[in-house]
Amino acid sequence: MPPKAASRRLDPLSVFKKGYPTVEEVSSSKPDTLATIGVQIKVTPWDDPCIYDGESVEFIDNKQPFYFLDENRLEDGQIFYGLSGPVISGPTFYDGLICNLTLRADGTDWRKHSTCEANFTVGPSEVTRDHAFDFRHPNGLIVTGFPVIYRFGDITVKNTE
Repeated sequence: MPPKAASRRLDPLSVFKKGYPTVEEVSSSKPDTLATIGVQIKVTPWDDPCIYDGESVEFIDNKQPFYFLDENRLEDGQIFYGLSGPVISGPTFYDGLICNLTLRADGTDWRKHSTCEANFTVGPSEVTRDHAFDFRHPNGLIVTGFPVIYRFGDITVKNTE
């Protein structure tokens, strides 16, 4: 004879009593995204970085990756257009500079993804918008001071490599 249905009632709170993860544990186990403040981000140039010193442009034959600490979201009104923070390791020509990432064409949502392809501009300051141009335009961002190093490359949150 099959057991009665009433004897098989489930306690709706039983999921919390059987070792299932708590909300806090689930939240803390989510992978970091590019927009997570405090993560280390790896930038790997696709081409030779271009260095502008205020007078001339030089291409450096060095596609080694560098890392920066994501400290700030670049926003203009309600437009989230990039990330910035200090370079923390990599080739010496990046030492002491600020990395600025700006989304270019692939439409990646940095609040959801941990990898993408993007423009990077490294210089002595965080970029600001030039409203005469769209932020995706090469002239749409301004860096104060020199040198300015820029290119396009792969972007990855360090712990998702």
